Amino acid sequence: MQRYAIYITSFLLCGIIVAGCSGSDPADIALVTGGVVENIGENVNSPWDDYAPAVTANGTLFFTSRRPNPKRQDYWDDVYRVNHIERNWEKPVYLSEVINTPESQGAISISPDGRTLYLALCQQPDGFGKCDIYMAEWNDRGTEWSAARNLDNPEGKDLRLETIVDNFDQINTTYWESQPSISPDGRTLYFASDRPGGYGGTDLWLSRRQLDGTWSRPVNLGPDVNTKGEERTPSIAFDGRTLYYSSDGFPDGENSKAAGGMDLYVTRNQGSRWSRPMNLGYPINSVNDDVFISTTLSGDTLYFASNRPGGFGEFDLYLLLDPPFPPDAVVNIYGVVTDIETGQPLASTPITIEDYGTGEIINKFQSLESGQYQFIVPAGREYRISAEQKGYIFKSEVFEVPELTTYRRLQKDIALEPIPPIITVPPKTNLTVLFDFDKASLRPESKPELERAIRFILQNPGRRFEIAAHTDALGTEEYNLDLSERRAAAVKRYLVENGVPTDIIISKGYGESQPIDDNETPQGRQRNRRVELTVIE
Repeated sequence: MQRYAIYITSFLLCGIIVAGCSGSDPADIALVTGGVVENIGENVNSPWDDYAPAVTANGTLFFTSRRPNPKRQDYWDDVYRVNHIERNWEKPVYLSEVINTPESQGAISISPDGRTLYLALCQQPDGFGKCDIYMAEWNDRGTEWSAARNLDNPEGKDLRLETIVDNFDQINTTYWESQPSISPDGRTLYFASDRPGGYGGTDLWLSRRQLDGTWSRPVNLGPDVNTKGEERTPSIAFDGRTLYYSSDGFPDGENSKAAGGMDLYVTRNQGSRWSRPMNLGYPINSVNDDVFISTTLSGDTLYFASNRPGGFGEFDLYLLLDPPFPPDAVVNIYGVVTDIETGQPLASTPITIEDYGTGEIINKFQSLESGQYQFIVPAGREYRISAEQKGYIFKSEVFEVPELTTYRRLQKDIALEPIPPIITVPPKTNLTVLFDFDKASLRPESKPELERAIRFILQNPGRRFEIAAHTDALGTEEYNLDLSERRAAAVKRYLVENGVPTDIIISKGYGESQPIDDNETPQGRQRNRRVELTVIE
């Protein structure tokens, strides 16, 4: 089988796509960003090509290598993973025969939790063209990888005898699609392609995962990012907006090629457009080819591949501490979902993360078999996390992530209360329902929480529920009681209008009579202003 253009043969060898590999003297490089580039060493690098580093949230490094396959003793590109303690690298581990098939595995991208792998495969029976993008998942038991599935042919239908008509609404076409990079929330896939509609030889594109799990029509990143030359090896950072990539197409100037071959650049998503790409400069970029960046969760270490002199093989993996143009600070939220009574972990619990200010769903996933979960969010926002499990009353919590300049971890364990067959102590949960000051009308941001309440109520037939509204102690007792009754009634009205039988819902206002915190501080008063859903029968 021919080794197709996943990596080396299509864009890094002299005289194919790269304009020239001779380059110039490093002293001629105008942009110097500083720092010391380190080869990560012969424990990891081999006499063959090692490239496409991809780092998980816990620092495990995945990469692709052309070293001899330890199982078959051939020289196809295979995927490995390796861990380190303070840059003391262990021996790389061959990933899996399920992933590393007898053909080349190309550029890869790994989800933050290390459980979803995106990779390029070429000339596959279920493929549409030269190279396609596939996905594999680590199973819930944590024992094995699934076989890689084509993103646009997940059933694995053999297409070799099919007459394929290009569908540019999908990611994979008869053209070359490769070098995937998945965003930290798993909702946006960046990739390189030579499909029509670009600005040069190969361009960078993105596609968004839709609610049904399919992918949207790919969108070109536009002329701010793409040039008349070659754009390759996209890598979206953990902040979800800082994009690194390689290019040979920028003209001379402030953000020009540093020397020769492919150089590494950075751009940031500014909402409606991408910022002007900046060359990462010397010593990251050299007179040779510098490609495939991946940053750590903290943003303080940058890995990349280069064929510069002094390595152990053709392409080696390198690192740079405290790199220029670091991504924005993020927060790694992690925890365990348990039964509040037994302390046992609850596997496969659906968890939803929302931007509390906008109501936008940031991420949806399930807890692992161990009950553990983790996700990554940008700093400087309020979020709502909610967990739902059959047989348990659902739980929601709003929390704030302050503005940060450095990475932080935040533990948020979730204990769910089971619904007993016979209720002696009624289980309850807080509804994070928003009202304007001194008003009883529901704000639009409350809709996701109320939809959860509706879903929970309808999934528990034969039960009766109370909507209880509470206030803080500001104002008179009479006024607070009236306000709480109006708010409870507003919540009930919404539930009934959306399919909940009116006779199974009681609404009641308690005013300031049942505080759960003091009323002397803003934080205490905020906790006292609440709406509770209680299972009463």
